[in-house]
Amino acid sequence: MKPVLAWVKANPMVVMFAALILIVLPVAYVMSSGWNKKIRTTQETAANAELGKIEKMRVNYTLPALQPGVEAVAYNGAPNAAMTAWFKENKDRFKGQADEVVRRAELFNKGSGGDAAAVGRKEHKPLVDGMFPDAGSALDDKLNEMEDALLGQRGWPNPYQELLKAVRAGGPADQVRIAEIIKDMELRESEKITTVKRELTAEEQKVMAKMLADRRMAEYKVQAKSISVYADISSLPAGEDDGVRIPIGKIPDPRMIEPLQFFLYQWDYWVLSDMFAVVRLANTTPEGRLTDVESSVVKRIEKVSIADPEGLFKSDVPGRGHDAMGEPVVPAAAVPGMVPLDPTLSITGRGMGTWNTVYDLRRAKIVAVVSSARLQDFLGAIAKTNFMTVIDLDLSEVDVWEDMRMGYFYGPEHVVRATVTVESVWLRSWMAPLMPKKLADLLGVPPPPEAAAAGQG
Repeated sequence: MKPVLAWVKANPMVVMFAALILIVLPVAYVMSSGWNKKIRTTQETAANAELGKIEKMRVNYTLPALQPGVEAVAYNGAPNAAMTAWFKENKDRFKGQADEVVRRAELFNKGSGGDAAAVGRKEHKPLVDGMFPDAGSALDDKLNEMEDALLGQRGWPNPYQELLKAVRAGGPADQVRIAEIIKDMELRESEKITTVKRELTAEEQKVMAKMLADRRMAEYKVQAKSISVYADISSLPAGEDDGVRIPIGKIPDPRMIEPLQFFLYQWDYWVLSDMFAVVRLANTTPEGRLTDVESSVVKRIEKVSIADPEGLFKSDVPGRGHDAMGEPVVPAAAVPGMVPLDPTLSITGRGMGTWNTVYDLRRAKIVAVVSSARLQDFLGAIAKTNFMTVIDLDLSEVDVWEDMRMGYFYGPEHVVRATVTVESVWLRSWMAPLMPKKLADLLGVPPPPEAAAAGQG
C-alpha cells in the first residue's frame, strides 16, 4: 500500500488527470445525450416544417380524357421538373390532336376539305355572298339577288334543279311518246302482215302483242340507262305535308322576303344537298362513276321532306324534352364536358335547349325505292356523308308492275320502299357566324364573345 501512496504523492498530476477523466466521461456522456436529444428535436422540428411546406406545394398533374369512356391521367405530388415537363409535353400534344380533330370536324360538317370531297360533297356556302348574317345598307339589293338565286331567275341556275342534275336524276319514260311509238309500230307491222286486206289471226295478234311489249320494255330500259335515279322537282319538299317548303316559281308571301326566312331557305337547301349527296355516294362505283338505274342502289326518290330546325318553335305538347308549360327539360350530362343527352327524344338522345350550345339539329325524311340486297349500302352512305344518323326506318313492298306501268323500270333486282328518317348535326362553330341575329335569338345561340363584351360595356 505504501508504494502506491508513494507513487501517488510522486505523481499528483497523473492522478488528478486520471480522476478527471473518470469523472468527465460519464458526465460528458450524460451531457452529450441531452444535447443530442435537443439537437435531434430541433432538427426534426425544422425538417417537419420544411416537409409541411413541401406538402402544401403538392401539384395536381392531369391529362384530360379526349373521348367518353376513357379515364383522365392524373397524379398528385410534389413539384417535379421532370414530371412537369412530361405532363406539359403530352398535354400540348393532346391539345394539338384535339384541335385538329375539331378543325377537321368543322370542315367536314360544312363540306370543305379532303374528308368532304372524298364523299362527293361541296362546301355549304350562301347562294349570295354578303347576304348573311347582315347585309347592312345593301340589304334590299341582296334580298332581290337572293330571291333570284332561290328561284333560278335572271340568269341564276335553279339550285334545286342543279341538285337533281348532280345525281343524274330524271323522270320515268314518257308515256305519251311511248304510246305514239307503240301505236305507229302496231299500225306498220299490221300492214306488213295483212297488206290491209284482212284482220290479224289470233296467233298473229299474240306475236304482235309480244313484239309491242318488248318495244315498250326497250323504251323503259333506254330511259333507265340514261339516268342514275328516278327523281324530279316533285320529289322535293314543296307540298303542304312536306314540313318546310322550298320556293318554286315564286316566294309564297312577299312578307317572307326577309333575312330570317331566306336563311332558313338557305339552310333547307344545304340539308337537301346532303340528302342528295347520300344518294350520289350510294350510286357511285369504286371508280367514281354514277351507275344507271338498273345498277343503282337507290333507284327512285319518291319524296324528301324536311322539318324545321329543332327548337326553333317551342312545343306546347308535353314530352319530347319539354314540360307541361312547353319549357325545355334540361337532361343530366352523362359524361362531364359533353352535351347532355336525353334518351326519351330519340335513339341518339340529342336535343336542343340552353344546355346545348355546340350544335343544332335538322331532321329529314326520304322515301326511296332501293335494292333490298344492298339496303345497307344506302344506310352506310348516310353515315359517311355528314354527321347524320338514321333514327327511324320503315320498309314496305313495291308493286313493280304498277310502277312499270307508269314508266319506272328498276331492273331484275328485288326492291323495297324504304322510308328513312335522318337526324343531322350542324355545328354552331361555323353556322352561328352566318345566322341573322333574329334566328340566333330564336335558337338561343349565345352572341360571339366580342358582341357580348360590347353589350356589357
